[in-house]
Amino acid sequence: MKRKGRRLCPDVHQNICPSCCAPRRSEKKCTSEYCEYGFEKTWIEDTEQGKVERRISWSPTKEDIAAELNGELIAWRYKPLETLDGKKPIDVSKTPEGKEKLIKLINDLENKAKKTKRSPTTQLVDYTLIKKELGLL
Repeated sequence: MKRKGRRLCPDVHQNICPSCCAPRRSEKKCTSEYCEYGFEKTWIEDTEQGKVERRISWSPTKEDIAAELNGELIAWRYKPLETLDGKKPIDVSKTPEGKEKLIKLINDLENKAKKTKRSPTTQLVDYTLIKKELGLL
């Protein structure tokens, strides 16, 4: 799958896509204070009183939240799952039986999210993205 919108990550010193960036930010693994995609900026400023640390933060946009949620869903494919007998979705997707299990599991997750409607962010998750990533479409 071709990835769009790659950006230079000052933390890992390479170009990464939004779906790789978002889970790093959500899991607090992004340690760079110089990242232009973070939700907080910190810098040191010289003032008459000496060096002062400045910090600003802002609320993420709807697009930021969508990228983060979809990034977490993409990262999910590498996590061992109890419902898959401790196997990772990426490994299970290599067999026809595994693909059937994954389609059912992802459809169940999607239907459960639609039914609960516990937050407006539920609508921002694109389940076709994970299906494509796992070769289910």
